[in-house]
Amino acid sequence: MPKTLFRREVRRPGGARQPWDADWSRKSATEGVDCATDCPASRSEAHADFTCRGIFDATGTWYANTHHSYVGIKAEGTASCHFVVDLRHTFIGWNWRRGCA
Repeated sequence: MPKTLFRREVRRPGGARQPWDADWSRKSATEGVDCATDCPASRSEAHADFTCRGIFDATGTWYANTHHSYVGIKAEGTASCHFVVDLRHTFIGWNWRRGCA
């Protein structure tokens, strides 16, 4: 199943990250497949809640976002996918990258 990947790096002089071990973390995740073998079609979905603690949000609640991934595969070999992000707040310079492979 294709995974949605998100990577963000914060670099400071000397290569140190943000203080108090802050950055993006996965709060929760679920996934499921409706049919795994001998199926005319199979659909899978995954959901993950992410939060970011850092110098702009010490609580980790302001930038808390939920990602939803949906993948469908048919027996004849075609596939489809789409992604939905429940974005509470954004920040200048964020670059969303999504794709199916």
